[in-house]
Amino acid sequence: AGNLNQSGNHVDNMSFTYSGTWDGHSISGLYLDCFWSTDPARVSFIANITGTNKVVIKNLNIKDSFFSGTGPGSFNIGVLVTEVPQGSSVSIENSHVEARAICNTYTGGLIGLMYGSAYIEGSSFTGELSGAIAAGGLVATEIGSSKLTITNSFSKGLHNLDPKSAYAPHVGGLIGYASGT
Repeated sequence: AGNLNQSGNHVDNMSFTYSGTWDGHSISGLYLDCFWSTDPARVSFIANITGTNKVVIKNLNIKDSFFSGTGPGSFNIGVLVTEVPQGSSVSIENSHVEARAICNTYTGGLIGLMYGSAYIEGSSFTGELSGAIAAGGLVATEIGSSKLTITNSFSKGLHNLDPKSAYAPHVGGLIGYASGT
């Protein structure tokens, strides 16, 4: 286990695709400010889970951090994982985020868009979320045949939507929008 302090550093376009287990780190002062026109752009600690793989995130703490995707393209933010594709899964255990996240579509404190399955236990988001379509304290949007289980987890802070949004916006303390199981 190690710690990373990036206070005062500015990181552009840092997100990666991942498969495996991430265990036991603390990160503070992470600043991800993405501004490009690729559709859709992903802004998060882990941008995407590869194929039908399983990702386990446990004992991860991100604090005093900022995530932004507000350029001319379509941005999705999940502070820990931006997108869980159909057929893949993520398990988030004992992980906590203190951050501010703003974007022009979907914004989730832990997960942005979810088409696969997710298990969240003993985890939390504290801070500010802002999106135009959906903002959820733990998960922005759960879609289709996805499966989501949340236990002993919470979200607190300000979760809001762009009042000028052309979309039918959804906001929730835990989940912004859900159409899965």
